Order: sequence, then structure tokens, then C-alpha cells
Amino acid sequence: MIRRTPLRPRSKARVRAMVARRAFVAALLAERPRCEIAWDARCRGYAEGVHEITVKRSHGGAIVPGPKAEAQGQRWASACHPCNGAVEDYPAEARRRGW
Repeated sequence: MIRRTPLRPRSKARVRAMVARRAFVAALLAERPRCEIAWDARCRGYAEGVHEITVKRSHGGAIVPGPKAEAQGQRWASACHPCNGAVEDYPAEARRRGW
């Protein structure tokens, strides 16, 4: 059978989730504009994104506050790109530091 319509790049549910995520990130960064991780001297000092602390997004972690996030105990931290990258690159050290 030949498909007559193109596949959607994202599902409608995923599009709604990402709209909610963008609003959440903007609100969190407005509330907490400084990088909360401050990993080392490469820290820029200002937050550019949000780091999921408890459960990574790739492991099914909640990306916005809600019932799923509460059930997981999900927490978020505002972070600059170098600090967020360091947390992802050195997971053992990040766990030791509480990230």
C-alpha cells in the first residue's frame, strides 16, 4: 500500500508538550536568571536553559511540572550551556555534587 499523505514530523501531542515546555522554560529563566550549577571557571553566570535533575528527558523524565513530574520527584535547575554540558559529560561527579 502506498501512503498518499506525508508523515507528520511530530505528533500533535508532542507539539503541545513542546509549546508547554517553551513556556515553562521562559518562566523559569525569568524567575531564576543566574546559572545555578556553576560547575567550574567556564560558567557564564547567566542561565541559557533548564537542566532536568532527577530524571533525564531521555529516560522518560517529565519536561514540565505536573502529575508526572510530581510522581517522579522531578526538579529543574537553570543552567548555562557549559555547566549543563559538564553535568551531562561527567555523570558520576554530577551525582556527587547533587546534580
